[in-house]
Formats: sequence, structure tokens, C-alpha cells
Amino acid sequence: MGVTMMGTMSDMIQGESGAIIDSIIANTVQRPAVWDRALASSLAELDPSDDPAQVLNVMALKGGAVADVLYDGLGRQRIAKLLAALVDRYRGGHFDAVQFVRTSKDIGVDIEPLLGDWLNEAALPGFLVSNVVAERLAESDNTKAQYQVRFHVRNDESAPGLFRVRYMSGNRKRRSRDWEPIWNKTEPFRLAGYQSVEVGLLSRDPPLEIWLEPYLALNRKALRLDIPDIDFEQRSLADPFLGVELSAWATDPVAAGIIVDDLDPGFATEYDDGEQLSNFQFQVASNDDGATSVTLSMGPSSATLEMDQGLPVLPDIFGAGGGFGMWTRDSNEPRSWGKYRRTFARIAAGSGSRRAIFSATLPQAGMWQLSYHSPFVGGKARKRKKDNARSEKMARMGLGSGSELGRYDLTLSAGQRAWPLEFDASAAERGWNDLGTFDLTAGTVRLSISDATEGESVIADAIRWIPVNEVESANPRLSARIDR
Repeated sequence: MGVTMMGTMSDMIQGESGAIIDSIIANTVQRPAVWDRALASSLAELDPSDDPAQVLNVMALKGGAVADVLYDGLGRQRIAKLLAALVDRYRGGHFDAVQFVRTSKDIGVDIEPLLGDWLNEAALPGFLVSNVVAERLAESDNTKAQYQVRFHVRNDESAPGLFRVRYMSGNRKRRSRDWEPIWNKTEPFRLAGYQSVEVGLLSRDPPLEIWLEPYLALNRKALRLDIPDIDFEQRSLADPFLGVELSAWATDPVAAGIIVDDLDPGFATEYDDGEQLSNFQFQVASNDDGATSVTLSMGPSSATLEMDQGLPVLPDIFGAGGGFGMWTRDSNEPRSWGKYRRTFARIAAGSGSRRAIFSATLPQAGMWQLSYHSPFVGGKARKRKKDNARSEKMARMGLGSGSELGRYDLTLSAGQRAWPLEFDASAAERGWNDLGTFDLTAGTVRLSISDATEGESVIADAIRWIPVNEVESANPRLSARIDR
């Protein structure tokens, strides 16, 4: 309850919720423990006697997604028609799932194509998104079709699922101090298992933000899509495309090389001073089942933090403080790396005794390029792009600026040898940053990132190994060479 209230207070302070009740529900049901339970069983399989409070949270999570799908997919008028029919037939009583579906069909509002087997299916879809193509179209009579955006979406799981796209466009030259963005959204699109579609959006003004919003998926949260710079002088002669069409896109961006994410088994944290983790703010203990619990104390009050795959999750009210000397997991930056979930680990600056480890197994000897993923643009990199209006706005708002980051203390080890590496996070680009090309033997390699930095915190998001002969544009700079 303490963590839920902290998250709610954070939303109220930041003005992120239109109503207190919405914030309370979101901070209650969108927790890792609720998702773990939701993934373990279908709605029909939930046992109300096994942790009743958590069962209610799962029902709120899945039931809320079903309600959103119905409202967005059917529209206000057809939803009202369905509700009126249900009230007319079952006033003062109850109805089951079969009667619910039958009623919808009787009035010509078939919900099965939207929902599928929502009651008995526990498996969820997982959505992947391609790079975005954005271009200005040739002049036409349609003033609402001046700019074209296209991208592919793939459901890389066997379970079907739905998503919608929410996007904002606007002309920066016409902005004023009281300018407010106008958001548009598509209808829900349903993807079968292992199916891909291409999505086309049209707008009068240049696109500013695009979000892919799954209704209930392994992604858990909305995905923000990066929009490339548009060449305003170049006009495309392509026909305008609005909507979705089946696509043969099956490129998995995660399959490009060997990637280790902070949610993968190859990621771990190490503490040389583990016995000193407990202090006046944190109490760390091992439970009987071997799991770790972390309790946060604030004056006379305390709250047990949520654990997300082994790492504690700080309430948003604490911002990006890095966990007060503990590695914590953050899922609030949609441009961090991840196949489905986009998360990263973070720790406050320390003495170098607390590390994050990325381990990978190289299948063959040879030259390998190592890259480090940063979800933020470093302060120095941002200054190099000061002519970019979007970067300037992000910097003024303090969102994803990376201005508090500094040099990282990295160590690459293979076999019995280890080599120090350098990475200046304050100069990082958002995305993959080259750490160099290395001559390595086959087997296990480890990249260690300590908490030693002159910045405020250290971020561990993901690393990537690619054989040099597969790098599309190999960087000729060799920062190190490891002898076999």
C-alpha cells in the first residue's frame, strides 16, 4: 500500500493523471507482481482463495484491457447498444461469458473478432516494431495528407492480440506559448500469432510523436517510436497510405547479433559490500524461498518495495536517483532496450564495489564489435545537436537528457584476462554506442559496469556483440585488441 500511495502522489504532483482514482488503479495493477500472476493463469483459472487481493488486481488488469478494447473497437454508440441489451435481458441477475457473446451477436455487435478467447487464454502477444519511415508527400488536393509515416508491426508470439497507434503532429512554426498538442488515435488492430502488418499514418503537419499501445501484451507498456528527420525539400511520389495491410516483415531487431538485456539471464548484479546494503533507508533481507526483499524506510513509515526479476523498483516519486546505492529497475523510459519490455538498471554513483554484469557466449573465435545501449542522449551529445528543436525541448523539460551521466568504469573479461574500457555516457547517443572491436576466442565474455562515475548515476541497459563481417558499416576505429 505504501508503494502504491507513493506512485499515486507522484502522478498527482506531475499532473499525469486526470483523476485520483485512475492513478490509484494504475499504480495498483501495473506492478510486476500483478503481471507475474496474470501471466501464470487465465481469468477462468484464477483461484479467489489464493491471495484474494492479488486476484482482484489481476482481474482489474485484464478486465480493464478487455473494456478498453470493446470501447475503442466498437465505439460509444455500439457499446451503449450492447449495455442496454444486457440490462434488458439480465436486469437484477447475472450472465456468463457465453450469454455475453450471444447477446452481442443477437444485436449485430460481434465481439469475438476483437477479444478472441479472452476468458480461457493465459498466453499474451508480444509486439515488435520496425524503424519508422517518415516523408513529405507531393502536393495534392488532400490537405490532410501532406506527411506520410509507415512502419511494420509483428506479433512474435503464438497468442493473438490487439494494439492501437496514438500520434501527434504539428507545425513548430505555428506554435505559441499556449499551444496544446492534438492527439489522434487509430482503431484497434488485431494481429494473429506470428503475423505482421504495415501501418500507414497521414497528417497535415509533420509527425512529432508516435506511440504503439498494446491493450494487453508482454510489452506491458506503450512503445514510443523514434521518428527520423524529414527532408522537407524532398517530396515523395508514393501513393498516400492510411490504415494497415498484411506484411511479410519478419525481421527481428533483437536477432541482429548477440544481445544481452537487463531482463535476460545473462544479466546479474554483484556487491563486494553486500553486508552493508542495509542502512537507515533500506533494509535488505533474504526470504525463506531464497528471494530477496527490500524495505524502504521514510521516517516512521516503511514500505516493502516491488521486486522486478530480482531488482527492486523505486516508486516514481523518487525520480532517477538511482536507488540510493542499490541497483534498481526502471521501466519508465520507453526508448530503453528490450524485445518486449523496455527497462534498464540504475544505481547511484559509488565507490566501484557494486557492479552490473552482462555475460554472453560467443559461438566462434574472431573479430567481434561490442556496443553499449543508452536510453538517453548524453549532455555533450545534446549540445552537438542544439539546432534540433525536439532535443532542445527535451533538455528544457529535463526528460531523457542524460545530463547527469558521466564516464563509466567498464571491464571486459575473457578467460583469465581482463581489460579496462572507457565509455563516456555524457557524450552518448541514444541507442547503440560503439565500444570497439575485439579479437576474441569462442566462449564466455563478461562486461562489468561498476558504480564508480563522476556523474550522478550509472545505467545498465543492454550490450550487443556482432561479428565484424556482419556489421553493415563497420567502424574502422579499433579501441582495443584482445589476443587469443
